[in-house]
Amino acid sequence: MFAAYCWTFVDSPRWRQIAAAILLVNVVYHSGLAFIQAPEHSLYRNRDVVATAIRLKEPEMFSHRRAFAIDGGPIALDAESRPYDSRRDVQFSDVQFTLGSRRVGLWTLTLRNGNDRVAYRDVLYLTSYRDQRGEVVVRRSDYIKDVFQPGTVTRLEVNDGFVSEAFATATIEVIGAEALLPIR
Repeated sequence: MFAAYCWTFVDSPRWRQIAAAILLVNVVYHSGLAFIQAPEHSLYRNRDVVATAIRLKEPEMFSHRRAFAIDGGPIALDAESRPYDSRRDVQFSDVQFTLGSRRVGLWTLTLRNGNDRVAYRDVLYLTSYRDQRGEVVVRRSDYIKDVFQPGTVTRLEVNDGFVSEAFATATIEVIGAEALLPIR
């Protein structure tokens, strides 16, 4: 009752117009964000992987079941039946670094999945920015969120965010990736 009574103090035509304007700005913002992000961060970008995993009832083609789920699966792909080493199999080549506007670190690289029996997703990379003496001034890690089938060679752009510290050299390397069953 008290909460409902308090709203009467701010309930007026002016406040309703302000609330409607804020709601409209929110809807426009999220619609624009969805339009911009959909091609890059949508589950349906790799719809064939998801559809094949569902059709064949093989969730390990897209991800691994949580171990604590009722019918949870293994937390990693069986390495004995399909040997893999994500740090060796997933390789970056033709790496180019650009310091964009407002000191944003932009990497352009070619990612290659060299394993012919294992797909990878969520490639974890590490970037290191070093000064003139070779000492690390900034170190970051993040994921390339996509599924890379065996033998895939893909050209990618990676935004590493703002690099506010001064640096002389920059490197990027693969730290790991989640191994999956391929769709083939």
